[in-house]
Amino acid sequence: MNKLSPERIAVVQIGKLGDMILTTPLFRKLKSIFPNAQLSILASQNNSIIAENDQYVDQVYTYTKKPLKDLKLILSDLNKSSIWIDTKPEKSDTSGLFLKIFRPTLSLGYNHNDNQFDVDLTQLKSSEHAVDINLAPVNYFGKDVTEDDRRPELLVKEFVERDQPGKFRNDKSAVLLVNVSAGKIGRQIEAGTWVEVITGIKNEIELNVITICHPDDKAIVEKIYKITGAMHYETGSILEAAAVINISDYVITPDTSIVHICSALNKPVTAIYPNVDWNFRRFAPLSNYSESVISDSPETLKTIKPQKIINAFMRLYSNITSGNAESRTRVRKEDH
Repeated sequence: MNKLSPERIAVVQIGKLGDMILTTPLFRKLKSIFPNAQLSILASQNNSIIAENDQYVDQVYTYTKKPLKDLKLILSDLNKSSIWIDTKPEKSDTSGLFLKIFRPTLSLGYNHNDNQFDVDLTQLKSSEHAVDINLAPVNYFGKDVTEDDRRPELLVKEFVERDQPGKFRNDKSAVLLVNVSAGKIGRQIEAGTWVEVITGIKNEIELNVITICHPDDKAIVEKIYKITGAMHYETGSILEAAAVINISDYVITPDTSIVHICSALNKPVTAIYPNVDWNFRRFAPLSNYSESVISDSPETLKTIKPQKIINAFMRLYSNITSGNAESRTRVRKEDH
């Protein structure tokens, strides 16, 4: 298989934004193994922006779930793919349909007692983390995966520079970015909790605090500003959010897409999770320095006390400022 020289490789990633970010290590690795192959990505409308801005991707096709629009995919160069890779670990009827339509020379994916893929990746993944699930094809091609290979990649545009990021630094203090939004209702944290977290941290150390949010959560950041003075930066896309993260020194977030951007940019992050073991194992932070606060509930983050988030951030801050590299990633569960 090492001698295989495919002209076209297709990777299917029609999940969420975070799923695409955590698939970028595969794009980079495939290009290093097959530098002359054209790499095409079949993306979703939600995550295509990540693939479109990836330096290793040659072509992006978007699956819209609208039959009339998706008909053009059948006539696209996806039909010419020599290798077809779909790293979605759960069984998917859509994956099976794609295979029947495009009929690649070789297909790799996760089988579920149906052997729909030529190569079953189940035994080739090195861990349960999404990055390793996505990198399993590399093991099939006989190549090693290093720790550096596991780092997600994200092209950060420099639009923030035009908006003078220095306005967030009114002195030499570091910048803490607080993302108040989350993709699911159960992961949302109330404004009052964020106020207590920001106030508590600022009582401990000198920091400039800024916030970002989804447009639907503007009322939350307005309340935070009125009480704490934390400035808000309005972002129009996930790449703009990434640019703000890039100029920040620390991040706190309940949203895993932001966690994955921090992993790509290697930003210290305090990540907040519901108590769902498989979810944490699959989407844990990959930044060199991180703290993870896990709720005592699988359904909501509202049971997490503000002091738990404050304590987690202060451990992260102390670990970095003290130069202690012993413990890079810690997990804290809510006390019962």
